[in-house]
Amino acid sequence: MVEFEAYDIDNIEYLVLNKMELDGEIYLFLSNSNDPEDIMFRKYDKNDLDYIIPLDDEEEVKKVATAFNER
Repeated sequence: MVEFEAYDIDNIEYLVLNKMELDGEIYLFLSNSNDPEDIMFRKYDKNDLDYIIPLDDEEEVKKVATAFNER
């Protein structure tokens, strides 16, 4: 059985499907454990790697989505 790292976001469990380092940040590709079509990107907070935070803007989302897609 495969185990995934999980985060609770707005009372929904999201599983980390993939991680990537890009431009000095560590990004995560997450999926809702109950709805695989509900996906999101987050990144580790540079000041506290125990926390993940939303991306800064739409430009960063596009950059990260492209990088994960090309992987």
